[in-house]
Amino acid sequence: PHATGTGKPAAGHGAQHGPQAVDIELLPGQLGLVISGGNAGGKTVCLKTLGLIALMGLAGLPVPVRPGSSLPFWSDIFAFIGDEQSLEDNVSTFTAQIRHLSGVWDRLGPGALVILDEFGAGTDPAQGAALAQAVLDEVMDAGSTVVAATHFPALKAYALTRDKVRAASVLFDPVTKRPLFRLAYDQVGASQALDVAREHGLPEAVLRRAEQYLLLDGEDTSALVDRLNTLAVQREAEISSLRAEEARLRDKRTKLDERFERERRTLFETVQGQAKTVLQEWKSGKVSHKQALKALAETRARLVSGAAGNGDADGTTGSADATPPALQVESLRTGQAVRYVPWGKKGSVVEVDARRGRVRVDLSGVTMWAEAKDLAALDEKPRVAVGAVTRTISDATASMRVDLRGMRADVAVSELSRALDKALLAGMSAVEAIHGRGTGALRKEIHAFLKSFPAVRSFALAPEDQGGDGVTIIELK
Repeated sequence: PHATGTGKPAAGHGAQHGPQAVDIELLPGQLGLVISGGNAGGKTVCLKTLGLIALMGLAGLPVPVRPGSSLPFWSDIFAFIGDEQSLEDNVSTFTAQIRHLSGVWDRLGPGALVILDEFGAGTDPAQGAALAQAVLDEVMDAGSTVVAATHFPALKAYALTRDKVRAASVLFDPVTKRPLFRLAYDQVGASQALDVAREHGLPEAVLRRAEQYLLLDGEDTSALVDRLNTLAVQREAEISSLRAEEARLRDKRTKLDERFERERRTLFETVQGQAKTVLQEWKSGKVSHKQALKALAETRARLVSGAAGNGDADGTTGSADATPPALQVESLRTGQAVRYVPWGKKGSVVEVDARRGRVRVDLSGVTMWAEAKDLAALDEKPRVAVGAVTRTISDATASMRVDLRGMRADVAVSELSRALDKALLAGMSAVEAIHGRGTGALRKEIHAFLKSFPAVRSFALAPEDQGGDGVTIIELK
């Protein structure tokens, strides 16, 4: 709850570039952020930006951040920025910092944000760094969030070794040494005092002497720091590029999903309309039973081919073996396992009519004549697929049963539409749709479809001994 989301406030620093956005981010579980790096790199600007945005949020004002950013609810904001020394009150920079912090110490807690700019810099570096570390520890132990800018090497190392603290460094252009006003996380930066002094006109003789003293003290780490800064700049550029590519791919995926959904709906509505037309022509006597069945098979074949790559009609994936080579009628034998390619259904051979080049197949309880070219061999024994249709015959009436459990709504509706077509052509008076109880979502979609199907006279849930609200009985006209 104390981690800030990625925000994009305008840093407002660096006239040569115009306002620059800066990411200020803490990960879950982190309460402290220590910013290091060269002078004039934007450390204080980051602190002020965060403080101002926190105050604006507390006042209910719109804040300049990227959509999706989040900010903890800080009811108390304590900022220690600038030099508050006073000759009249006999107060030094360091003393002023201590007095100010002591005055608010009892008000620290989970709802507080503490901003420290160069805390402890007005005294001995070793003791000032130790005091700064202790202050950060106690502030976080109180549950407060603390953000600090520092040049202390010890405080930089502290930020890299504490779980609740995150280190960040302001970046500089590797060539021009000018600040980029961006933060690189999980690393520290050097103060680059000599580069800043050179840029602001300090005599070169003074700078050369300073470099010699650094060598004598064994503290010239400029080459290492420059290399780290260069790597950080490259990493930030790569991250920005990857984010842009991710956004582009996400937008492309969204558009493809929308296009697929539109095409799927259009295809389904087209096939459904064609199937209704065939049934109407059959009922009016314009086409024979065989012609109607063939027309429905062709319509279903177009549906299957339109859904290629997304799985067969019986739920199998569109792999290479989904459409094996067509068979010759002479090679077929009774009981052989086959697949009826136009529907993507598995079944078995019941009868072979070699003279007419056709085969009678049993497709999960429904038998029909099919052309041999529409069949493909299977190495396995035929099994009843999900959604298989079975026929039940009684003395008074004839009905079909279709199992739709485990299917997506669109697949279930397509399967049910196919079963209703078969039932009408076979002269059935009823169809039992098994959709299961579950959440009721599949049942709702099926009932909505049945209301618009012209051949349905009525439908209702089955009696409890026949499946209850897990089964819908459909009466046909």
